[in-house]
Amino acid sequence: MLGPTRNGQAFRGCTQSQAPACACLHPQHRPHSRASASASNTAAPRLLWQTQLVDFIYQKRRAGSVLAAYTNGNGRTATAESDVENVVIVGSGPAGYTGAIYAARANLKPVVFEGFMNGRGGQLMTTTEVENFPGFPEGVTGPELMDRMRKQAERWGAELYTEDVDSIDLSQRPFMITTSERTLRAHSVIIATGATAKRLNLPSEQQFWSKGISACAICDGASPLFSNKQVAVVGGGDSAAEEAVYLTKYASHVHLLVRGPQMRASKAMQDRARDHPKVTLHYNTMVEDAYGKDLLEGLHIQNTQTGEKQQLAVSGLFYGIGHQPNSKLIEGQVELDAAGYVKVGTFMGRLTLASCVHGN
Repeated sequence: MLGPTRNGQAFRGCTQSQAPACACLHPQHRPHSRASASASNTAAPRLLWQTQLVDFIYQKRRAGSVLAAYTNGNGRTATAESDVENVVIVGSGPAGYTGAIYAARANLKPVVFEGFMNGRGGQLMTTTEVENFPGFPEGVTGPELMDRMRKQAERWGAELYTEDVDSIDLSQRPFMITTSERTLRAHSVIIATGATAKRLNLPSEQQFWSKGISACAICDGASPLFSNKQVAVVGGGDSAAEEAVYLTKYASHVHLLVRGPQMRASKAMQDRARDHPKVTLHYNTMVEDAYGKDLLEGLHIQNTQTGEKQQLAVSGLFYGIGHQPNSKLIEGQVELDAAGYVKVGTFMGRLTLASCVHGN
């Protein structure tokens, strides 16, 4: 993915280890070169690496991606049926808009379903300041960055609909994409629905979201809200430990709240967190709720063994408890792993699955 955050979802992206999808379509970024190109000449339907959408663009082959992509594989041009769309993209995070830009510049007239209930733009829409995206030396807000990507896709001719996709039928060709407003057929489908950060669903979570509570330390850690202040991270895995250490660059102290008696993180990450002078580990600790006025001021925590309750004064709470891939639309049609990520490098029925970068 060409985005700066973990937007996402069912695949890890090109630039971030926890990004959901890869919309990087540049030929130099292909994981396979001649072998992949020759495979695209076979008659059997297949699912290609997302970067191989370049073959569709530059060699007039029909390809798609989802996090992955599906193609008819019959060698016909995309203009053979006038009522069938060349490319339909589901999702409007950085991956979806990037795919739309590349496809639109190739005159494929992509159709993009941006989503409605959860809003368009993905998780970046809830991010305050993005400081690690190239080309913005002064930083840029998440909503502004996504608005720029959207306008760029529109400029090149992408057709955008702020609608939720109800179903995708991959059992027939052309593929069928259905929303509450319309049903489209498409030669190729790019599913860039990303992933959703898991939350604690605290009673006051919505009140303090982006006002002290965040699901992305990398995105929001440098905010003035947390500068030289105490913050907390919830989680016991590698992500939580990594975020806790990362936040020490900005916060005066970091409290790592682990629900169980020990961390699940790798030994190396446990040592890094435990040995850092600005990190305090709290085992057997759960968060009951947050408190504050306009901004987060602290947490109500409880010891899971003794039941003892107390308050922890912090200005920030970061979730490091993982993501849920938004892969329900293709569940049962392509093979998913136990976590819900698309399994790549496998063959399922008439679809071969692949992505730009193998998921974990």
